[in-house]
Amino acid sequence: MSCRATTKAGRPCARPAMGGTELCHAHRGVAVGRPSKLTDELERRLCDALRAGNHLEVAARYAGVSRSTLHRWLAVRPEHVVELA
Repeated sequence: MSCRATTKAGRPCARPAMGGTELCHAHRGVAVGRPSKLTDELERRLCDALRAGNHLEVAARYAGVSRSTLHRWLAVRPEHVVELA
């Protein structure tokens, strides 16, 4: 069975529907990709390092993640930027 949704271009979706539903994976609103590695413990370590006055690169290294990963997490969760300011 095909997905019953329409694409942004207005055409019918060509993807197969997921089992037991009339929509494909993309149109069901299910998150795609692997889960985030941001745990409560990592978040605490990052916040502690930043509150202590360290730069983002130092805080990321302390938590064991790259600076770009830390920037990506802050972009996704902007409330943390306000908390740390």
